[in-house]
Amino acid sequence: SHQRSDFGKLASLGTEGRSTATTVLSLAAIRHLKKASSLPKKAQKLLSFTDNRQDASLQAGHFNDFLFLLLLRAGLLGGLRSNGGVLTEETLPDSVFNALGFARNDPGNLAEYLRDPELLGLALKEAQKALRFVLGYRLLHDLRKGWRYNNPNLDQLRLLKVGYEGLDDFADRKSVV
Repeated sequence: SHQRSDFGKLASLGTEGRSTATTVLSLAAIRHLKKASSLPKKAQKLLSFTDNRQDASLQAGHFNDFLFLLLLRAGLLGGLRSNGGVLTEETLPDSVFNALGFARNDPGNLAEYLRDPELLGLALKEAQKALRFVLGYRLLHDLRKGWRYNNPNLDQLRLLKVGYEGLDDFADRKSVV
């Protein structure tokens, strides 16, 4: 059997998961900055450097995708907790929407996800309906098997159990009509 050199083994470690490692370290640094009460809020920032635009673009995209995924999964966890650990396809979007705090209609909260936080009435209701749809769609998309190499879905990690309503009845059926 062919044994690679120790240098080769170590060198390959530096090329796999670099964006994820950078994102995790950046999040840890930002979390630490936010806890540092002695720093003014405007000083609680992280500045990152890279040697080319392509790496900067890759890292920015990875960071945004990673944060979005964490937010979605945190909302899912909150929705599960507030619904006794069970969500259906119908209750998923509303439960996650509420768990993420989007149901509060104060302007500061609405500014988190609306271009115009001054929306009222039917316009606000329709915008929130669209966000619920997107949350439900993205969560179901996230549960697809094997599409994320560095961030497997929660079912693959055995942190969530996905069941299918009526599957046992269908499987127990003797003949197919």
